[in-house]
Amino acid sequence: MEKEKYQRPALGWVVTALGIAGSVAYLFFLNWLVNGKWGALRAPDVKLNELGDFLAGAFGPLAIWWLVLGYFQQGRELKINSDALLLQLQELENSVQQQGRLVGITQDQYTLDTKVFDANQAAAKLAADNRTRQAQPVFKFKSDGYDRMPDNRKHIHKLRVTNIGHACSDLTIYTDSLFIPHSPENVDHLDRTQGFSMQFVIDHDEGETSEMTFTFVDGEQNLGSQKFTVDMQYTAVRVLSPKPDLTEY
Repeated sequence: MEKEKYQRPALGWVVTALGIAGSVAYLFFLNWLVNGKWGALRAPDVKLNELGDFLAGAFGPLAIWWLVLGYFQQGRELKINSDALLLQLQELENSVQQQGRLVGITQDQYTLDTKVFDANQAAAKLAADNRTRQAQPVFKFKSDGYDRMPDNRKHIHKLRVTNIGHACSDLTIYTDSLFIPHSPENVDHLDRTQGFSMQFVIDHDEGETSEMTFTFVDGEQNLGSQKFTVDMQYTAVRVLSPKPDLTEY
């Protein structure tokens, strides 16, 4: 295609030069053929129709010569225009293919960006959950012995509660049991490794299982709560949920 682009002007000049050369050669041939009798055309007895017949016969071949050259030149121009149209069509098809590839790349990039965004969101949520979990206090319960009351029908069981998690404040203890006297109902601040004692008075013939709830402000200054199940019997007090579920509200 580039070669034809450079050949187009040369071919046009060749056809023009060929037409001019042919015309000059024909005029010389016509002059030789008339053999210097051009003056006879101006004779008074020459009729106009005879003059017209002479001119038509003399210059008809020259007109046919230029007509043939024009035909070939026009055919050449038509081929050039057809090639140009085909080239434009090919370029349009290439453009459509490129646009399709760009759309595919854009879709792939969107999918990748969506996955990256979802991964970042999941990572951020996991980090937030970890921070929330690390900001929670963790209460460890351990029996601290028991004492008999003077009537020998009751035991006072002692339970040591230690915070092995993050420090908390405004700790409040709720229970539905009637067997927990002399125990703190709230603690202003409880650091890590700090603790307090609880007492449970158990009758000889009585016992119960109750719920105990600790509410507090965690390390992120959010309100939270933890629930525990306590099994209180005459011979022992057990916390049945050493790993309580964490609840925020």
